[in-house]
Formats: sequence, structure tokens, C-alpha cells
Amino acid sequence: MGARALMLWLLAATGCDVSRPVLHAAPPTCSAGPDLYLADVQCVAEHVTIEVAQDGCSARLEMIAQFDTSTVASGRTLAATLQATLSTDGKVVSATSDDLGACMPVEAPPESAGALRCQTLESDCRIDLYTPHPPLSAVVTRQALVRDRFRPPTIGAISLLDADQARYGYLSGGTVVAGAAWVIGHEDLVVPLRCNEAVASTLFRIPLDDIAVSTRTVGPRCLRVLAPDPRIPSGFIGMTGGREAAIYRFDATGAVTSSASLGLPDDPENRARSLTFDDDAIIATVSTIDEGRALIIDPDTLAVRHDVLFPGVVLLGAAISRHVAYLTGSDFYVHFLDEAGLSPTVALAFAGGPSAHGESYRVTEVLVTDATHLTLSTTGDRAAVWWADLATRAVLPIQPFAADVVPFSLAMLRDGSRRVAVSVVRRDDLGGELALLTPENGRFDPSTLAIGRGIPRWIGFDDRERLWAILPWSGEVAVIADLR
Repeated sequence: MGARALMLWLLAATGCDVSRPVLHAAPPTCSAGPDLYLADVQCVAEHVTIEVAQDGCSARLEMIAQFDTSTVASGRTLAATLQATLSTDGKVVSATSDDLGACMPVEAPPESAGALRCQTLESDCRIDLYTPHPPLSAVVTRQALVRDRFRPPTIGAISLLDADQARYGYLSGGTVVAGAAWVIGHEDLVVPLRCNEAVASTLFRIPLDDIAVSTRTVGPRCLRVLAPDPRIPSGFIGMTGGREAAIYRFDATGAVTSSASLGLPDDPENRARSLTFDDDAIIATVSTIDEGRALIIDPDTLAVRHDVLFPGVVLLGAAISRHVAYLTGSDFYVHFLDEAGLSPTVALAFAGGPSAHGESYRVTEVLVTDATHLTLSTTGDRAAVWWADLATRAVLPIQPFAADVVPFSLAMLRDGSRRVAVSVVRRDDLGGELALLTPENGRFDPSTLAIGRGIPRWIGFDDRERLWAILPWSGEVAVIADLR
């Protein structure tokens, strides 16, 4: 038997189909991943943005972050480069790093783009990677109500943005109701920290279908806070400060239909802070320079049912859910108050406590995220957004997406995403922006949306799901549409 015949016989004997060519497996194709990852890095103090340079099924990951000061000396910077291997669906499955050593894959949450555990010089370091949302986009329309002139606060250190500076400006409050937005304005007058009882307030009515058209009417002196009327969809309520602090009910034209005194001591330093409500009660907060009051008000008669004094606490923010009010202010606690004027549980302390933070560190706003969680914002020397778990009684900071911003207003989006719109102002150029936060995982989207100059303050959503804001330092109102 010849050599060729022997070869064919052997191939046939081993079951090889010699009529078909031998196929070589094609190299795997990996889908293109993002240019950026958001990362939860266990061994550093903040959430990190990682730059990605992908080449097929490998990627170079560049990250810079500050080490957790509880782990190593304060100020130590982690600058790491990882060479990663990707799966065919673009997820990170392994990595090596001269800075972090070998990084092995660990079990990751379903929404994660991969999870690694790396051995640093200090400790094991877990890195969870997430694909960010697409860049923010929206249509922002602004309209000057008072005068188109930017005038930031001249009190205190503007870089800290304390609670009173955030309420400083040509516009001091607003709300959105059926058919119109209403804004409190002050002609040619920057709102002082105390009430000027010689100057009347102006109420601007802006139709929801045309921001460029507004009408105005004279409002009560020292009017500072507005909220929707819990009884009349097209009406609203307002609160004044000063010596004659009172609550007012307005109809759809801005006319006062009823009012009631708050029964406060005769003090020109009475500052109206916030109004919130549910079906059974209106909760109003008022503060002087050294104490706060929470007033529980009948939504039908506007009579004060209970007056609860908080000595030494300047109350600033309030929210209500399931007949319990959550109050925040200068003492770095969340206070609980039921509609009988009683505290159903002891106050909730923030991580670190007030002694760990500067005098200007103030809790300015509180948002009920769901039945067991709150989101809170603080201004001052270590400004941040906080996540409060009412079940575990933990209040922990969520680091902002950049170190040069101060957060203020909070509003839950209505698209079912459970994301929170956070208004921020940049310390360097005082630019006002909108940032999106997912509180449960503590991550900001890496992009922001420019709103205007100065700190934006949300005043509500309209029936088209547009978010309205006032820009007090420039006297403008802004409407944010098609946010995505």
C-alpha cells in the first residue's frame, strides 16, 4: 500500500471526514465598551471615574482617587493603571496592575460591568465597575423676572455656601400648581437675612405654556416660602417671617383668600424656612438666629395645632411621609415629629456627628426617597449628599462627583428610575448645574447639565414632567424639559 493510500486509510479509520476542510476557530470578538466606568473602590474614600481605552478583548483602565484616610495617611493618592481582559459582552473578567498587583474576578452584582479584588500595599481592595448612563441632555429655558443682573451673596465665604447664602437673592421662593408657576420676587433688592417689613413682596405668575409671559401682583410683606395648596389644586399657600409671621392661602389669581397668625414671639429675626404637607397637616419651620420651631397647622383652617420648640437648633429642611415629619438643620441630626407634636423616635445622627465638621456645615434639604430611606444635602466646608436608612439608622455621605461643587436642592425624577436631581453650584465660577444621583448605589452620573449662574433651587414639576427652578442670584426662572 502506497504512502498516500495508507494516509487515507488511517484518516478514514479514525472517523475523519476527508471530504471537508479543517476549520480553525476564529478569535473571539468583544463588544465595544464605554469610554468611562463608574467604580466603587473599597479602599478609597470616594466613588471613582475610570477612563477606558479598549483594544479588542483587552482594555487599559486608568483611575485616580484619594485613599480612605481611615486606612492610610491623609492625602495619599492612588493612581493606578490596570490591564484588563474582557468577556465577549464587554465585561471585565480579570486584570493585572503594577500599582495594585494581581486583580482576580469576584462575584459581581447583576447590573455591574465586573468586579475585581486587588492586593494593594495596605489591604485588599475590591473594585466594582458600572457603565454610566448616557450624557445628560435636556432643553433648558430661562427667563429674567426681576432684572438680568447677576449678584451673588456678599455675606460670609461664598466658597462654603451656607444655608442663608443659598436663600439670598432677588427671588426667595416658588411653587408649581395647576396652570402656573408662582415665584416670590423682590424688585432691585437682594433679600436680607432678616425681614425688611417696609418693603412689599412681589408675586410673579408664569403660565406653564409660556415662560416668557408673566404677570405680577403685590404679596404680603416678608413673604419667603410657597407650597401647593393641599386642598385647592390651582391655589397655593405661603408663609411670612418677621414680627408678624403668618400663613396665607392664595387662589389661582394670587389673591389672598385667608390667613392666620403663627403666634410666634414678636421677633424681627423670625425667618420662614419651609412648608410641606400631607392630607392631614401642614408642617412649617421657622428659625431665629439660635432656635427653631416646627408648627403643625390645620390644612383647612390654617390654625396652628402644635408649636414645637427646638432650642439651639436652626431648622432648615422638612419633609413629611406617612404622617411623620423629618426635620433637619444646624445640629447634624434628623428629628422626627408626628402630627400630634410628639417625637416617635430619637433623633437620627449623621455619621461623624457635628463635632467632626465645620461650623458652616448645615443640612439644608431632605427628600423622602421611599418608605425607609431619606436623601439629604449639606452645604459648607464639607458639602455632600447623604443617604439615610431609617431601618438601620445609618446616615452616610455620598461623595459628590467633583470636589469643587456644593449641592443644594433635591427632587425625585418621575420617570421611575429612582434617580434624584441634585442642584449644585461650582465654587470657582458659581455656575449652577443639575446632577443626577442614584442614591441606593451612591453614584452620580459623570455628566451634568448647565442651568445658569448661581445656585438653582427646584420649585416643582409641572403636569408635563418639566422641572422648574429659580435662580435667585440672577433673578431668573428656569424650566428643564426632556431631561434624559
